[in-house]
Amino acid sequence: MQMQLLSYSRMEIRNKINKINIPPLSYKLCKQLLAENPVLGGIISNSNSPEEANRRLMTMIREWLAEGHEYALAFAERRLTRPVEPDKLKWDEIAAVRIFDYLTNAGREYENLNKRIKVSVNDPFVLVWLAWHNRKGGGRPEFFYDMNHLFRQFSGREKRTIPDKSKITEWMQRYPAGTEAAMVRNRAVNRERIISLLADIIDKGEQSTP
Repeated sequence: MQMQLLSYSRMEIRNKINKINIPPLSYKLCKQLLAENPVLGGIISNSNSPEEANRRLMTMIREWLAEGHEYALAFAERRLTRPVEPDKLKWDEIAAVRIFDYLTNAGREYENLNKRIKVSVNDPFVLVWLAWHNRKGGGRPEFFYDMNHLFRQFSGREKRTIPDKSKITEWMQRYPAGTEAAMVRNRAVNRERIISLLADIIDKGEQSTP
């Protein structure tokens, strides 16, 4: 029987998240994130709730974008009347737009087909706040690694590295192309194997033909 989508209110989801411990590595990475970024650290530490932290972070990032980063702000607010020109966005602005997008969409709910709780809530800085104040929230180390890299990009400590042609070629050569003879032969073998299995199932009466 197909499992139906479980319906949770945002408060019910928050209550569940509030009870999930985080691994020690997650807390270590959270501390590192706030230590490397004093403004973020001050907001997270001094906010009495995740919602207050989100509001203060939005004020901070909007003010930063408004001071000399007007094109990035227009892009973040979806006010551009022409297709975006990527070359106009600097590395730190791309990070700022991502932070702005996180905050703009904070609290949005999505169907999640991969977990027991079938609804996921997009609210990254709630996870940071819960991790710092309560060591809860369920934030995995991978999440905090990503947040550390994001804020290093935003602060300028992590520079953009564009691989050259030889590096890209090296990466491409790690994996076979679909047009290579060996791959073509493998697909043919797999096709015959699948057809044979389907024929056996039909012959045994386990599945009728269309």
